[in-house]
Amino acid sequence: MKNQVQKEVDDEADEVSVQLSFYRKLNEKLETQVSKQFFQDPRHFKSIHEVIDAIGQPPQRQKDKLLQQQQAVMEVIEDVVQLQHGDLNRPVEDMSNVIDSYRETQHLIKGLRSSLMDARIVMSPTKQGRYSYDSLLCV
Repeated sequence: MKNQVQKEVDDEADEVSVQLSFYRKLNEKLETQVSKQFFQDPRHFKSIHEVIDAIGQPPQRQKDKLLQQQQAVMEVIEDVVQLQHGDLNRPVEDMSNVIDSYRETQHLIKGLRSSLMDARIVMSPTKQGRYSYDSLLCV
């Protein structure tokens, strides 16, 4: 019993350690690729620095710099969401596969019903059925 509890505690500690390491790497990525100015309290954000930088550089270069920073932030957000909610993707994908299979089966069943209706008309003992059967024999 104690070994089981100890194993669970160790596993949880390992998971926390992995997450902590992951968040440190993401933090390093943000610190190296995104201007520190963007991580300040919005009340203390000094846009004048960004304006001066923008004026001092060609517009395309400044735009590219901002786009690179935006891309880095988006990658970090994607990684965090994947870590936090990655297990939710699997059930959503499974449900999507079930729905696709259901639609496919619905389509097949409609085709089968249509074929059965045609067969019923052909095989029925009425005059209409005999004509249909006779026309099949001529083909």
